[in-house]
Amino acid sequence: MTRLMQSARYCVPVACGFVLGQCALFPFLSVLVPVLLAIQLRMWFTSRLGAALLMGALYGSTYYLSLFSWTFDGSSSPLSALGGVVVAVIESWPYVVVAIVASLSAGRGLLTRSLLTATFWSIGEQVRTLGAWGMPYGDIGATQSASSLALGAPVVGVAGLSFLLVLACALIALSIPNSSFRAPPHRVAITVACSALVAVTWPFGPRAALGRPVRDGSNVAIVQTSRLEGFDVDRTLYGLEESLERLNRRVDLVVLPEAAIPDEGVGRETFRRIAREFRAAVVYGAIVQRDGRIYNSAVEIQGDGSSLRYDKRELVPFGEYIPLRPVFSRFVTGMPEMTSGTRNGLSRFASDMMSILICYEAAFSRFTLEAAQLGASFIVVPVNDDWFRGQAGKNLQAEVLSLRSRESGLSIVAASTRSSSAVYYPDGEIRGVPQGYAVTIERIPRPRRTFFSRYHTNLKKLAVFFIVSLFAIKAASYRLVAKSITAHGDGRS
Repeated sequence: MTRLMQSARYCVPVACGFVLGQCALFPFLSVLVPVLLAIQLRMWFTSRLGAALLMGALYGSTYYLSLFSWTFDGSSSPLSALGGVVVAVIESWPYVVVAIVASLSAGRGLLTRSLLTATFWSIGEQVRTLGAWGMPYGDIGATQSASSLALGAPVVGVAGLSFLLVLACALIALSIPNSSFRAPPHRVAITVACSALVAVTWPFGPRAALGRPVRDGSNVAIVQTSRLEGFDVDRTLYGLEESLERLNRRVDLVVLPEAAIPDEGVGRETFRRIAREFRAAVVYGAIVQRDGRIYNSAVEIQGDGSSLRYDKRELVPFGEYIPLRPVFSRFVTGMPEMTSGTRNGLSRFASDMMSILICYEAAFSRFTLEAAQLGASFIVVPVNDDWFRGQAGKNLQAEVLSLRSRESGLSIVAASTRSSSAVYYPDGEIRGVPQGYAVTIERIPRPRRTFFSRYHTNLKKLAVFFIVSLFAIKAASYRLVAKSITAHGDGRS
């Protein structure tokens, strides 16, 4: 019976990982996050090293399989499903590290253990985005896009939300005693304080943008259309001109989806005519082939007919390139190897500045914060959502973009191929576009520089300095205690 109970413990990280993955896909489940997180942390805190390591791997793997469950359907081959499991196991490494730290910290103080766990969790999420296939999705803080906790994103960013959430849940987990785990005497006060913090994870729904009409800003026309090929290019662009004339509003910028045009030169003259006629810049996605290389690009045509090109810098792993190609090229065939760009997408049109990011890139904090630091007024994101199967994938993208808008203070304008076109405002509102072909004009407000976008580099340095100082003080206090005990022993002898 005891062995059965011990084995049943390993079902807990699997259950927590699965449900937390669903919480990241459906914002109304955000209230469950602190409960499940506290349970999972409790399991790591009270387990031996080997058991904690295994539970960390089980939790992380299940979490990612649940998070990206929408990418698998009946057409998925057994080989692709196996590949998904392998990637999920690899991506579980941050949680394995956290589980090891939580287990090895036994015997230390409550605050030290909680800070260690929260710090390694937050750092692991950030380092994961820099790997062979950087993964900007899955941060535990990103599950709070629809809760009051998201109001802290302009101050501490998504990484800070993860840190605070894990810290509070770790303090709660360490304040619950049992027969083999003694909690501190002040656990009641700690539990009440941390419970008040996690209580703000209750979803509150979208709010009105800025609470008032936007009076000053640029008018952006968002074009939601499928990829254009052959005759569809001329027919759709002709319909675009008619739609813009029918809307009868001033337009400063027209945005089409990612890879909307099969080649950079297709439709260029029509786009130039639209730019001249409406005195507006036009941005459209195109696949560009030059010097034997393939680029996923966004082409911008100015009102005077001049053009600029931005090449996607962060390519989608196993979609636009094969990471660790010598290893995985044997198993993945028929995939074009694209080349990443090198320069940022900052551009001036009329009297305004914008930054261009392509689809996947907008989920990375480093790109949206770069746009804010370079002085962009808003971010334009051509998106290809053909690979979003069902509503879950769209929800995941929407949650991340909403929080990136909050932390950077910049509105994000996304034009997609199917049904996820939207404007993400810095106060949390998401204003979507109807399904199917659509042309809509939105007024984009002037940017509001946030505390995090101004000082995020200094905040990270300060956080590192604080953590290092804390451990240095702890180590010094242990040495003083050891010297005192040694001196006392020598005196008695």
